Amino acid sequence: MNPVAGKVLRAALVLALLLLLTSLCTAADSQTTVDTVGSSTIYSDNVPRARELAISDGLSAALEQAAASQLPIESLIQNFKTLDQVLFSRSDAFIQDFKVLTEVRGADTYRVLVRATISLSLLRQELAAAGIMVGERPMPRVVLFLTEQKIGEAPPSACPVENAGGEMPSAAAGMARRLKANGFTVIDPEALGRRIDETALDCRPDYDNIQAARIAAKIQADIVIVGKSEAAYAANTMGGQIRSFSGEVSVRAIRIDTAETVASATETAVVTGTDPAAGSRAALSDAGSRAAAALVPVVIADWKTEKTAEPIAMSVVGTQNLGHFVMFRRALTSIEGVTELQTREIGADEAALVVEYDGNAQELADALLRIPFEAFGIDITQEGPKALRVALISR
Repeated sequence: MNPVAGKVLRAALVLALLLLLTSLCTAADSQTTVDTVGSSTIYSDNVPRARELAISDGLSAALEQAAASQLPIESLIQNFKTLDQVLFSRSDAFIQDFKVLTEVRGADTYRVLVRATISLSLLRQELAAAGIMVGERPMPRVVLFLTEQKIGEAPPSACPVENAGGEMPSAAAGMARRLKANGFTVIDPEALGRRIDETALDCRPDYDNIQAARIAAKIQADIVIVGKSEAAYAANTMGGQIRSFSGEVSVRAIRIDTAETVASATETAVVTGTDPAAGSRAALSDAGSRAAAALVPVVIADWKTEKTAEPIAMSVVGTQNLGHFVMFRRALTSIEGVTELQTREIGADEAALVVEYDGNAQELADALLRIPFEAFGIDITQEGPKALRVALISR
């Protein structure tokens, strides 16, 4: 053989081998093998049928085990009904191959040990399509701050942040049902009155992101959904008795850690009926559900994207007393989660700092407020999701 041709042939063989190994590794990464036991009762001495049912039971158990390996227990609990519909009720779609390793017939029971090969890529694809996040990070905890105005009611004079002792507003209830169906944890409004001090938010002309995020953070929410809902008579009628009622819900989702709006939606629904109160509730509930459906894919996509921690800008006023400023800086660096502190600029009585902190500005402010400064006090103003103004006040 020509030496050059021999080298080309060897190179081609090496390349083919590498491609084969890559293909095998990719296939291995996209599937898993599970060994499980399946069983079935033997009815009317029909052993072949019992064996068939035992195998089916084993394959279903294998899929359930594979799904459990992809999801934390909280997600399994919250999404169990959805999982039953999209996965467990059609296990054949995800099982690529299986083998009966051993089997035994008892007095009235048939048992098999099966080894099933399950497509993880298809499993993850179906979970994602159902709005169920795969991995260790759980779906976000959501709290809803919505105003509601039904037909015949005056506009709300305050924007409540809790509904303790009462029913959840219709629009919020519709949103909550849709969010839960997609795997979100919706914090129970009945518990809010016992866990936060505020009873109302400033919502004129609209909710303030920072204020809403600060309050929601106190109840360990990850996302706060704020907005307004209003019901009204629609134009269509039938026979003078049946009327149409419209409900409009306008909301936006805010991340607690950044106080940024990640998604917004405005949805309208129209229902018919004879009772304005019932019509209002139904229209608002339907519109709320539609608004949640519009928010879900955007919020999930944002939630899956890990946010890079941004430094917190801090303006410190009252630095003319250098001793106070030095003590403040020392205390700031001692806070757990502060990894770096830079002084960008120092003026006659003000300094500009940049703080690398494993948390948001509100959490850093809370940590500072807990420090007992003996010679001076501090007054903190949050000027943005990543900005604080701290005044050093001599006693």
